[in-house]
Amino acid sequence: MRRNPDHWFWALHVLTGVNPVIPQHYGDLRAMTADWLTWAAANGY
Repeated sequence: MRRNPDHWFWALHVLTGVNPVIPQHYGDLRAMTADWLTWAAANGY
């Protein structure tokens, strides 16, 4: 995701059961990716 952000958010949500994207970031690919990467780092991924 870091190198090639794309719309994987639905799959990540299904796989993890969480959605760390804050509502203000919806629609902003880079911000949504950053939210997921932050969540991943904080959760050992």
